[in-house]
Amino acid sequence: MNTAVRTAVDTFSGMILSPSVAENLHNQTLHALRLVENNLSGTFEQLNVKSLHSSSTLNELTQYPNLFRDEIKSVEKLELRMAIIGTMKAGKSTILNGIMGYDLLPSRNTAMTTLPTEILFSQHTEQPELILKSELISTIDEISRKLQLKSSDCNLSTRLRNEQDLMIVMQHISANKHITLELVTCGQSKIVDSLKYINDVVRISIMLNIESSINSTWIPRLKVPLRHSTSIPQGEFIIVDTPGPNDSNLTAHLRQIVISELQKAALILVALEFIGSDSTAEVELMKDIKTIQEYRETDVPSCLYALVNKIDQYIEGKHNPVKETEAAVAMKYNIPLANVHGVSAMNALISYTFRQEYEEIRKKSDVTHERLMRETNSYRMFMQQALGQTWEQAAKYINANLLPNIAEELWKKSNYDSFLHNTLGIVSQHIIPICLTTALQKCIYYIGKSYEKINIRKSCLDIGEKPLLETLSRFEYVHQELHSIQKKAEENTHQWRCDIIKFVDESFDEAASRSKHVVTEILDDESTEHSSSHWKKLLIGKDILYFNTKDDADLFFETFFYSIKDVSESLMHALNWSIYEKVNRMCFAFQNHLQLATNDICDSIGMHLKLLLGFEVIHFESVSKLLNITNFSSALTETQVVVSRRLWYFLWLVKGKCQVKMNQLSKKQLEHTAVDTLKENFKKLKQYAIDETENRLQKVFRSHFGSIEKYLLEQSINIQMALDDKKLEKKAMENQFNDLLNTLSINKDYIENTLKEINKYFKN
Repeated sequence: MNTAVRTAVDTFSGMILSPSVAENLHNQTLHALRLVENNLSGTFEQLNVKSLHSSSTLNELTQYPNLFRDEIKSVEKLELRMAIIGTMKAGKSTILNGIMGYDLLPSRNTAMTTLPTEILFSQHTEQPELILKSELISTIDEISRKLQLKSSDCNLSTRLRNEQDLMIVMQHISANKHITLELVTCGQSKIVDSLKYINDVVRISIMLNIESSINSTWIPRLKVPLRHSTSIPQGEFIIVDTPGPNDSNLTAHLRQIVISELQKAALILVALEFIGSDSTAEVELMKDIKTIQEYRETDVPSCLYALVNKIDQYIEGKHNPVKETEAAVAMKYNIPLANVHGVSAMNALISYTFRQEYEEIRKKSDVTHERLMRETNSYRMFMQQALGQTWEQAAKYINANLLPNIAEELWKKSNYDSFLHNTLGIVSQHIIPICLTTALQKCIYYIGKSYEKINIRKSCLDIGEKPLLETLSRFEYVHQELHSIQKKAEENTHQWRCDIIKFVDESFDEAASRSKHVVTEILDDESTEHSSSHWKKLLIGKDILYFNTKDDADLFFETFFYSIKDVSESLMHALNWSIYEKVNRMCFAFQNHLQLATNDICDSIGMHLKLLLGFEVIHFESVSKLLNITNFSSALTETQVVVSRRLWYFLWLVKGKCQVKMNQLSKKQLEHTAVDTLKENFKKLKQYAIDETENRLQKVFRSHFGSIEKYLLEQSINIQMALDDKKLEKKAMENQFNDLLNTLSINKDYIENTLKEINKYFKN
């Protein structure tokens, strides 16, 4: 659902919907839309084609059932979308695995999630599936081929931070033993391995500075059954697993993909650890929440929902009670207390998995502890989690038939029922009213336009040909007048263009100045920026850098200049948001300026038709009023900023096998080269931004005048059709029009009543 529609949620208030109420409203809306679409289609098909075939009116009328079908599809594909971020030790993957009831999302002690993953909960899926776009598979394969060339590089383990898992992936890639990705993957182990491979390849490519252009629409999708008792509407319930938007392991491009997912989500889950995270993790989480506040247009606190995980680790006298911890989290992160839930993802996952495996065995034979130990994967972990370290002794005194009851108690202790019930209610409250009411309002408009076309022609049956011909002549004169206004307005756009260019110019000049300051800062010995980077360690306490080999110099420049590239991209994204807001405001101001220039001419059309027909037609509304400059943001985001590294521009090259010379470089030279490179990048990007904003201004201009011309043409066609009707038998035409108007009125009333019923749940 686009942002412009989604932010309309602020106009709705009221109760949190229960899943059953949400489903009823969803079904009620679909029933109304389908019934009316069927009625209109049948009515238009039964019209006397001969009487209406004198023009394209029949085609114009039959387009409205098609528009109804589009709205039906939008309701059928309703998305209840959440995203999740969290600290490293919060158990984010376990939380999601607990919701799914499957252990599908990989996890490890180091950072795992690099690329967002969609989890779609479907009522029509029996087994989990991993669905990958062919474009993503091709991109991962291409990255793997590039990584293969890097597998023998010196210092590879250092550059991969000695992470054993990543080194193993590189060994498999080097030996051509890596995973083959498929469009659809089934089976738990295959899904886990595929997701591990994708995330590891992307992470390694970032660490080795290998470019990858992964599109935001290519992210992996897990399709899983909705296994818990929670009920959802017939739409799609989606949770997106994301890294934090400020994850240091992300490129600026991947960061923008993460931010895009956070913008689309109606609710954002923030995962924390019950026993407390270290201060660094908490600072990072605060930064992530601040980033969400910057990029979302809705009220941020209301869209945040905190999950305090691992409440099963609570020890009385050692930790604060769960309720106190929830209150502290609410206050610290500015999240409503009602939106904070203590949960045990491990209890949820283990208890649910055990119950499913237990039930499978029970269907085939008697259940015993020995059989459970032998034939299930979850028995041992379940018993330990439920009964503690002495579970083996306790098991001797527990009948195996009682274990489902123990699993049920463990599930209740996880607090997942309450969490799922409330989150789905909140998401429903955010999304369902917008989707349903928007579809109904659009369809009311479509019926209104159909009614107007027929009513104009019916009214004209009693009007002589002369007034109708005079009206057509009047519209022709108005059309010429509109062209004169358009030509004059086009001359005045010069000043608007200059104002936008001036703002973009100043913004980029400021960014270029900022980039120079950043380069100076990160080259400063006392600065902590990039302190863990290989190139920064070489700079400490030195004015002249020395390289014994070309490999050492190559490694230094590769890592340093990609750091400079990150500076460029980070500044670009901040600049993009500033320019986006300003250009958006200026375009709407320009739209209002054009409306003032054309208000009189639009009013004159409506007034003339009112005097002629005896009723008001639907008022003209410029299409450009609905313009949202979202393309500007995506265009800047997708622009590749090429960094010219010039690795050996100021180095002495070593030639000959035996001769060894010291390659040297001053920090000052390094700073000048980096700043020059950034200036070059910003210069190219500035011209792109200017061209893009000018295109947006022209789009507003063309859209506004194009809308008026379309409106004028529509009314001219209506009058021309009325003239053609006079060639036919009046009484027959009048009866047909009356029947059609009556049908349209009945169906409009039905849709409006449905809308009133829906609004009872969302408006005070």
